Amino acid sequence: KHARRSGLVVGRLSMTRRGYGFVEAPEGDYYVGAKDVGGAMHRDIVAIKPDAKVRRQGRSGRVVKVVERANETLVGIFERHGSVGIVVPADRRIRTEVFVAPQGANGATDGDVVVARITQYPTHRHAAQGYVEEVVGRPGDPGIAIEIIIREHGLFTEFDEEALAEADGIEQAVAAEEVAGRRDIRDRFTFTIDPVDARDFDDAITVDHVDGRIRLGVQ
Repeated sequence: KHARRSGLVVGRLSMTRRGYGFVEAPEGDYYVGAKDVGGAMHRDIVAIKPDAKVRRQGRSGRVVKVVERANETLVGIFERHGSVGIVVPADRRIRTEVFVAPQGANGATDGDVVVARITQYPTHRHAAQGYVEEVVGRPGDPGIAIEIIIREHGLFTEFDEEALAEADGIEQAVAAEEVAGRRDIRDRFTFTIDPVDARDFDDAITVDHVDGRIRLGVQ
């Protein structure tokens, strides 16, 4: 509220891979040039001072204050430069590299994919600082792209105890009335052919040995 009374505009900053961004405000978007970001990062809530003149990009302004930080951690590639480490963000919309002191490397080696915890955010004069919270793997590891996405978005990969307990309590037996009127092929060897990242599992095949041959059934 104080920012608005001071003639500032408050909104969420969406950066682009080219270094400039836009602030989403109730009255519309404001363009923010790369040199006017002022240490703010992608998805931060910021206060900007609107420019008096309208640029060719439309309304514009410069960041004068970060109201709320959106990124406490970031995923990136760990680079060793002498005794100092630098984490280069995997998301190119985040233009901030995090400097890591030797004692904060947590065993990371040059080229590792890591999660860095930010302890000092960037300013006009100072770079971001932090430490390696987790070594995720190497860029060429199987499934590493999915692991990066999981950590960038803070996705849950495990069910809580309450959900697991509810699943364990579900009755597995099939009632006789459910079987009636249906063809029962539970005695056949059946397995899914959906990938592990499928959203539903509805493609399966059965395998039978018939007269010395293998019969393949699509379910």
